Amino acid sequence: MVRPLYSETPSRRRRAGFTLIEIMVVITLIGLIATIVVPGVMEKLEQGRVQTSEAKITVLGGVLDSYRMHHGKYPDTLSQLLEPNDKNLGQPYVKDPGKFKDAWDRDFIYTKSSSRDYEIVSLGADGLEGGEHADADISSDKSKMLN
Repeated sequence: MVRPLYSETPSRRRRAGFTLIEIMVVITLIGLIATIVVPGVMEKLEQGRVQTSEAKITVLGGVLDSYRMHHGKYPDTLSQLLEPNDKNLGQPYVKDPGKFKDAWDRDFIYTKSSSRDYEIVSLGADGLEGGEHADADISSDKSKMLN
């Protein structure tokens, strides 16, 4: 006796693949998880950018202090730090102009108020004065820090 290839009835056959309902349930679960996780990750990313900008301001402040030790005053502009200088063994104080940018890739605002006083400011995530949280200004003058 020859048996047919498909001897099982359709109800007894083993299912292969997923149903549309199963796929929709999985996609919905992934969407719910993303809704919960993504905002927290984005907030941490912005906090990291704030901390990076604060660190860059601190490092740039150290370079400015070194310039002041050699010249008795702070530079009028940050671009002066890029120029080779005899008092710094013929080397520039800063070799990479990218050091003058915050974590959002915007130029720091440098203000020299006297030969002994300066301020470096990043306008935060929004690039506008003021703001809260990641949008708050970041300043080398700790009395002006908002966050």
